[in-house]
Amino acid sequence: MHHELLFCDALLFFTQKYKTRTLNSIKNDWFEIVRKKTTFFLLFFKKFVYNEYNF
Repeated sequence: MHHELLFCDALLFFTQKYKTRTLNSIKNDWFEIVRKKTTFFLLFFKKFVYNEYNF
């Protein structure tokens, strides 16, 4: 029981302390991932389709 309370306190402290920063970094990471995947997809598309069919 004591460990659970301690864990909840730690979790609450963590979320309050890092909520804004974590949300911002999650948002930034998500945009970064989307940007990288988009770039990768475009490169992939260009490499294979463009080379295969020579538009």
